[in-house]
Amino acid sequence: MLIIRILLILLGLFVIFLLGPAVVAAATVFARREGTDFDTACRQEQFAPAADTMRAARDALMGLPHETAEIAAPDGVTLRGDYFDRGADRTVLLLHGYRAGAMLNCGVQAEAFARRGWNVLLVDQRAHGRSGGDHTLLGLRERRDAAAWADWAAKRHGVKALAIYGVSMGAAAVAYASDELDAGRVRALIIDCGFTSPYEQMSGDCRRRHLPTPLLMPLIRLMARIFYGEDLAEDTKRHLARTTIPAFFLHGTADLTVPYEQGQANFAACASPKAFFTGEGAGHTMCFPAEPDRAEKALFAFLSPYFSTTPEGEKETR
Repeated sequence: MLIIRILLILLGLFVIFLLGPAVVAAATVFARREGTDFDTACRQEQFAPAADTMRAARDALMGLPHETAEIAAPDGVTLRGDYFDRGADRTVLLLHGYRAGAMLNCGVQAEAFARRGWNVLLVDQRAHGRSGGDHTLLGLRERRDAAAWADWAAKRHGVKALAIYGVSMGAAAVAYASDELDAGRVRALIIDCGFTSPYEQMSGDCRRRHLPTPLLMPLIRLMARIFYGEDLAEDTKRHLARTTIPAFFLHGTADLTVPYEQGQANFAACASPKAFFTGEGAGHTMCFPAEPDRAEKALFAFLSPYFSTTPEGEKETR
């Protein structure tokens, strides 16, 4: 009888101190939650140094003709975005990060592509903004959404050449999809401050909050397996090691959210032609907005050999 009581006490402690917090953490991390609006976010410490650049890019981009794009993801979730048709034979698809927004994470980059004559497909990731879905899977499920958007651009607009630009969680989605995308259509990948796995990223977040990471994370991983059918420990490096699509990497040395070393690890694993842009002193998601001229020059120098079929595609059109 005493043994049973001890076991019940231990079970109760397990539920109270481990299983309960794990359930709450998983529900909080994966559930839909609207992010901060653009203008409010620009006043935050992370974005404030580049706020003027970000606002100018937003205003220039939204001044261009565009239409709302809508597709059904492979699992039926409705995804939405904005398509800026510049009449080009090349399109860039931009994927924002976790709890952020398309314009916040990708607006400066999108404006640079549009100014150079590219079509721009700027989308809201699942469980964000105008897109449907109740859960985000930190790039694991979003990789299939990226492929669906690529198909939409090719079939509806006859795009012959596509680049996919992902930031943070969006970068993880690009990395996961890197060995599955049609290399004849997708000519380049841009991986901006991407992590190596949701498990690694969430473990780092737990450690920074002084949570019992070795006990908590295996339970969260198990719940993701059971409820969402995804393995949080799936490694982006394994996919990058098999890709043939040229890849351009960006990461800031002052990134406190996704360590610079994770960006280097992804770059080292990549088997295709590649280049790495270091944002000296740049924080998370800020490599391009912090140094737009230098980043733009480096990025388009890398892309040029792979998108050289239409010279006018590189002209200024703003």
